[in-house]
Amino acid sequence: HPQPVAFVCLNGGTKAGTGTCRCTDLFTGRNCATPVCLNGGVVEKFPGNGRPLCECPAGYGGDHCEILSCSSSSPNVFGSTKRSLAVVIQSSFSQAELNSHINSGLTALLKYMGQADAFDEYIVSTFNAITVQNQTYAQVKTTPYSTSTAFLNATTSSAIMYQNSQSDTQPSLDALLQTIQTISYDKSSIFLFTDAPPYADTSDADMPNIVLAAIERQLQINVIVTAPYQMNSFCMQYPNSSIYSQLALQTGGTIVNLCQPYANSYPRDIITEFFTGYGITHHHVETLQEVLIPDCSAPSQTHFYVDDPSATVYAFVNSDQTESFEVEMSDNDSDGGFYQLRSQVLMPFFGIYQILPSVYNRNGYTLQVKAAANSTSGSCSVRIVEKTQLAVYLGFTPDPSKDSPSLTLKYG
Repeated sequence: HPQPVAFVCLNGGTKAGTGTCRCTDLFTGRNCATPVCLNGGVVEKFPGNGRPLCECPAGYGGDHCEILSCSSSSPNVFGSTKRSLAVVIQSSFSQAELNSHINSGLTALLKYMGQADAFDEYIVSTFNAITVQNQTYAQVKTTPYSTSTAFLNATTSSAIMYQNSQSDTQPSLDALLQTIQTISYDKSSIFLFTDAPPYADTSDADMPNIVLAAIERQLQINVIVTAPYQMNSFCMQYPNSSIYSQLALQTGGTIVNLCQPYANSYPRDIITEFFTGYGITHHHVETLQEVLIPDCSAPSQTHFYVDDPSATVYAFVNSDQTESFEVEMSDNDSDGGFYQLRSQVLMPFFGIYQILPSVYNRNGYTLQVKAAANSTSGSCSVRIVEKTQLAVYLGFTPDPSKDSPSLTLKYG
């Protein structure tokens, strides 16, 4: 009869009784045979023959990923004032009628801001799902421009070259990711126009990757959802459009879903109104406070502070369901109660409210938001911003050996 194998403790472990071991700090398991991998490392499936015990993330080494190997630092000087303006346009025939609204809105935006120096880079991206021999292909094109004139010419109907599409979904996520990768300057804005649910033609162009890529560079994704052929009966259902709401909300942008029902009529073209109002006020701003209100049917209050009484401060109130809002503000230093603010834009689902700070405020302000009496209701978001030439940058690093000793988020 074969003799039973003697129970042993490996890697410096000691017996702690029958069939158990007391392991050192860097090993675990019944026989202390399993290495402990630090700093996000994982156990190597096939160690030995030159392969380590652990697979380590970038910047770490050693058998247990316990050694931080620092490489040379990256330059810490970069431009903080330059911005890009990007539009991402669905180039199917179902969006063709919208083109004149987009072009006139962009023209008005650049006219109000001063075309010569409004932005340092302009990008036009187009996307469409075309069918060839019963096979659907994603068609995505991204082109940067250095002047506003070339940019506006590239957004005309003849330049977009609208085509037929037989697909119920569109590669908008691929177009967004390609646009993000093309943009040269951080803290810039992207405006997406679509009428169809998204799909990703590549594995990288999924929702989490796009949000992460945008957040890492502080790029706002603003989405304008419209009806195919301007016919509301063809609108995508709300659950299919909710991903666009998430994209906008998670990247600090705005969602304007014109497929949602709204009862009021508005004196000006909604897209032009959005570009001229939001396009001007959201440029070169820093966020003071941002909240999500699950139900706007009841009053909700947001508290915030403004350090500089001469600053230009705006409250952006946005929803993909609530058509209009009642917005009031109170100076917490006074007993004057709430007074009403009026939106600077006349359009559904979005309002811009200018806030005038007082000179000697110490206790901040309170903004109260609820759905208007005649409005549809749902969740809404409030973002309070201050226009400034200063810029707060968030620092992210996938490799902590470069510029940072840890994966902790840093403000710079």
